[in-house]
Amino acid sequence: MSLRLSAAGVVLARTLGIGAAVAWTIVTAQRLGSDRATDVAFAALVVPGALMAAISIYFPPVFLSIFKNLEVRQGETEAWRFAGAAVRGAALAGGAATLLGMAVSPWLASVIGEGFPPDDVRRMSGFMQGAFLIVFFASVAAVLKGIVQARGSLVVPSLDSFVTNATASAVLLAGPPEKGAFLLVGGMVAGHGAKILLLAPGYFRRRRRGSGAWLHPGLKEAVGMLGPVLLGGLLAAAHAAVLRSFASRIGAEGAVSYLTYAERIVAAPIDVFALSLGTVLLPGLAAGAAAGDRDGMRRTVAKGLRLSVLLGLPAAVGLALVAEPLVALLLERGRFGGGDTAETARALRGYAPVLLFAGYTVLHQAFYALRRTGPILASGMVGVGVTIGVAAALSGPLGVAGLTLAVSAGTAASEAVLVGLLARAIGRPDLGGVFGCALRASLAAGGMAFVVWSWTPHVLLRVVAGGAVFAALAGVFCREELGWLLPRRRRAEGDQPE
Repeated sequence: MSLRLSAAGVVLARTLGIGAAVAWTIVTAQRLGSDRATDVAFAALVVPGALMAAISIYFPPVFLSIFKNLEVRQGETEAWRFAGAAVRGAALAGGAATLLGMAVSPWLASVIGEGFPPDDVRRMSGFMQGAFLIVFFASVAAVLKGIVQARGSLVVPSLDSFVTNATASAVLLAGPPEKGAFLLVGGMVAGHGAKILLLAPGYFRRRRRGSGAWLHPGLKEAVGMLGPVLLGGLLAAAHAAVLRSFASRIGAEGAVSYLTYAERIVAAPIDVFALSLGTVLLPGLAAGAAAGDRDGMRRTVAKGLRLSVLLGLPAAVGLALVAEPLVALLLERGRFGGGDTAETARALRGYAPVLLFAGYTVLHQAFYALRRTGPILASGMVGVGVTIGVAAALSGPLGVAGLTLAVSAGTAASEAVLVGLLARAIGRPDLGGVFGCALRASLAAGGMAFVVWSWTPHVLLRVVAGGAVFAALAGVFCREELGWLLPRRRRAEGDQPE
């Protein structure tokens, strides 16, 4: 399948996932609102959820890269022997991590809920123990996803977000409202279990004989690559816990919930264009790394960065401009009122700059292709340090908005570190072209911003009109980048990424 068609399929699958995620957010806001009960449930999910996110994002590229390398160098049978060992190892390691997480849940709850009453901390601890099942399900599903993607299936694995959120929404809707916090946690656990049911058929349908080994030499390389990633996952969990701890001390009920709702909304554009772009680019980057084609890797990374800027810049500007009417449209119903809308919108504006630096997903894929994950950990450590420092300074005067601005600052710092480390590994990609694209895209985004800011009909009309203006202006200022996405240009240049 061509790069363009693969990208379209992945974007469609991720768009369905985002739709399901938005639906889950709407259902949660309508049924539960933003109060101490939702603060407790969201806080209970934060550490298991952060570990799950790290596993889901970082594990598949590692196993994809090793599988492809074995397939190219030693043949398909050897690659499948590694796959079987990897799935079994993930089940054992995920189970052990889940039990450990359950054991330390009381201590974690006391740290995260520092500003909560003791009864709420105990409730959080119980919820958290159940939520750690997410880590087991995510570990197995992530390995299955990486292997299935390595065999050329990109669209079905990208439906994992849709399956997770649709299942979680169904559980939340099926139960009584008074059990909402319990259903919130239980639904997320069930949703991540459903990912295994999605991915297992594709794995077993493609599996070849010789995949039944418990140990394989490739596991040593996987452990070496995953070591920094696992530390990065723990760092991300600590980062998320510290942010919730800051939020729990803000004073007003609902602060943790406002932070979480804003995260769920800003995740939509990141998932649709940034993670989709990284998913499509990784197989080509992995093949280039295996062949030693560093020049080709630099060109692919530069294209990915330019596309992330082209798509991320208008998304960031638009999100900042329509934050409050967008939150009202999505969430303001049921138990979610106007005050909740205003606070969530303030938090969402702080998150908008993250979209400007979504190119970190492309840089991550380049390091996975090189089978080097240490730089990802190093950049994450810098990002977390910046985030915590800025959060400590801004959470007092700005509240939850200060926390989200801190995340944006940390993301920018992390991407800068990744660019520097990649330049040392394969040479510097064409940053001049990236900055040039950013300047030209800014002109198009400026026209879009004028339309969105000066026009006051329904928010959806403003979004559509702004998007149309941006597309028209980008066709003038960013023709080369748009050409990489258009069918006519792809047929002229060939379907393979450089």
